[in-house]
Order: sequence, then structure tokens, then C-alpha cells
Amino acid sequence: MKLKYSFKKKILFAGLIILFSILVCYYVFRMMFTKNNVVRCNQEYALCSASKCAPSLENPDYANCFCDVLDGPNYSYGDKTCNQLKPYSELHDNVNISYLYSTYSNFLTDKTSELLTCPANNINLDCMNKLCTLNPNNPSQAICRCKISNNNGQDWVTINKKGEKSTCNYLSGASKTMNTNLINFIKKSDP
Repeated sequence: MKLKYSFKKKILFAGLIILFSILVCYYVFRMMFTKNNVVRCNQEYALCSASKCAPSLENPDYANCFCDVLDGPNYSYGDKTCNQLKPYSELHDNVNISYLYSTYSNFLTDKTSELLTCPANNINLDCMNKLCTLNPNNPSQAICRCKISNNNGQDWVTINKKGEKSTCNYLSGASKTMNTNLINFIKKSDP
């Protein structure tokens, strides 16, 4: 009888270990895939949608984009908070340099631009949450260093200014999934 009782305890203990392992795996998996949350901020930001960009001379994996500086509602897709995306200034060699982050807003889509779908093989730039430097000669413009992205071989979307030739190369864009998540979040949070 004692042997059966001891065996049952071991089975129960093993079952609890397995259940605990499953819960830990679920939690870790959930944390890994919920990093891509959308956050709404209300502060100064760089908008790289429909901006002119050029390949970086220092690193072929990046491009430099000349992005509009705006102030107001904007959206971040990723794991950063509004506080982490807040503009700031630092003193370098007695020169005050202002920094801000590139995020997204529907400012252009509401006004002067349209959504453009681009093929996977064109050069898409990931400008989301990238650190930008405020242009000291033109405070309405920021220079942002954006990483070249392949969107896992999928077509992607960007914003094209109405009336301008669409190139689908060296533009800040997003996967269709990311764009859909952003648009849905904006519709829910901005009635």
C-alpha cells in the first residue's frame, strides 16, 4: 500500500512540474510576441512616412531620412513607452543637440497622401522608434537613421504624397500586418 501511495505522489509531483513548465513556457512565449504593442503618445516626434531617404555612406544596412517634425498625437509600434520616446537635448562640445524619435501618425494620410503597396524586393526602411537628430538649420526637419528591412519577404506598405511619383525604394514602410494593427489601434483610440 505504501508503494502505491509513494508512486501516486511521484506522479502528482511530476504532473505539477509539467504544468508549471507549461505555464512558464506560455508566459515567456506571450511576452516574446506581445512586444509589438501599439502605444499612443502626445509629444514632438519625427514622421518619416513619405520622406526622402538616401543610402548611408557609413553602413549599407541603413539609410538617412529627412523626416518632418510634428507635435501631437503619434503612435509607436514596439516595446517602447512614451517616456522612452520623449525628445531630449544633450550638450556636445558646447553645442546643444536636440533628439527625438520617429513614430507614426495619420497626419499625412488624412491630408495629402495615400497608401501605397510595394513589392517585397524593393528597399523598405524601418524607421519606427529610431533616434533622430533635429536639423539645427531647419527645426521642422529631423535626420533619422533607418534600418533596411525585408519584411520577411512580404509586400509592404508606405505613404506616398499625392501627385509625386511613387518609387517604392528607400521609403519608410511597414508590413501589411503592422500597418493594419496601427490603423485599427488609431480607429479605436481616436474616435
